[in-house]
Amino acid sequence: MAASGCNSLTMYSYSTVLLLSVLLAVFTGCNCFMHKADPCPCKDQTLCNFITKTPQKELFVFQVTNENWMEYDWSYITTVALFGPYTPDVMCHAHSKGVRLVMSADYPVSQLSNATHRSVWVKQQVELATKQYTDGINIDFEKPLSQSRSELLTALVNETAQAFRAVNPYTQITLDTPHAPCGYGRCYDYNKLASLCDFLVIMDYGMSGGSEHAISNDGINLVKKGIEAFQAAGIPASKLVAAVPWYGFDFTCTHLLKDNICNVNGQQDEYDVTKRSVNYKIITQLLKNSTTGRIFNETYGSPFFNYLNPTTGHIHQLWYDDPESLMLRYNNAKSFQLRGVSMFQADCLDYSDDPEAKALTKAMWDAINTFFM
Repeated sequence: MAASGCNSLTMYSYSTVLLLSVLLAVFTGCNCFMHKADPCPCKDQTLCNFITKTPQKELFVFQVTNENWMEYDWSYITTVALFGPYTPDVMCHAHSKGVRLVMSADYPVSQLSNATHRSVWVKQQVELATKQYTDGINIDFEKPLSQSRSELLTALVNETAQAFRAVNPYTQITLDTPHAPCGYGRCYDYNKLASLCDFLVIMDYGMSGGSEHAISNDGINLVKKGIEAFQAAGIPASKLVAAVPWYGFDFTCTHLLKDNICNVNGQQDEYDVTKRSVNYKIITQLLKNSTTGRIFNETYGSPFFNYLNPTTGHIHQLWYDDPESLMLRYNNAKSFQLRGVSMFQADCLDYSDDPEAKALTKAMWDAINTFFM
């Protein structure tokens, strides 16, 4: 994890001035790196400096829109990962709170073996981060990959980490992973990847595929088994952050069997079109018109309810998470002594001025306290 191997091939295009600035930052502790960037957009120019603090516990927040970030509860946030467009105001606000802002980025699997393409991509990501005064990168590579090709992803992450750390010794490098090693055919070398990254973000959601029945998006037992599998592979808890869903899955039932078992149209896979994802703010409205009310399933540690689609006449079953079920997951992360928790994604909530919506949104953010207390 040290930034000693900073003379990466991908950085040869940077000027001597930039390299001298890096040396100044490393040897003097000054974080006033001379960015190859636009003028600092913040009123307080110091907000364009590096975030240098490494928190003991992480709250890693995925943001997908620019509409709600001012309404987030910033009490425990340590990193915001942008899946949506960048705006300078978010960076300035995050830095004013001592929070890192990183951009999420994917890489085409077809180009993994192309060293030249990797080098160009890495250079582009570093230049973008430098230009925008952001603090690292979240690599969201979610492609099936055989173990025989896993070293190609490792090479990409290694080249990315070296290039970013050459420019910013305080940068943060993370990688999103499935709920368990080799999940969905993503047979990466997670041990090596963890050693290169600051931490891995475990996507503990999207686990309802492969069943003929509607089930939880993130069954608590599968979550536990996944963490145990990562640790069995030699990855320390300090390198793992567990991300929970702030959305649910709406299933169309072909038959409703005994004990509210919702049969669906054939077996599902990860991307089955017979189910749709629904944000929490929509779920709370659908719950008002449910035919069952909220039912908590002890096996999965998740709530669900049924409702009737008035247009089609079909019975639907919606599995989701709420503060009660999420506290189970935050407590689970705490019991495993993980580095932190996360959610996908923070914009699933209703940030309007409606009193009921404000109370529901506050309860979702408050549930995170379980991990930090």
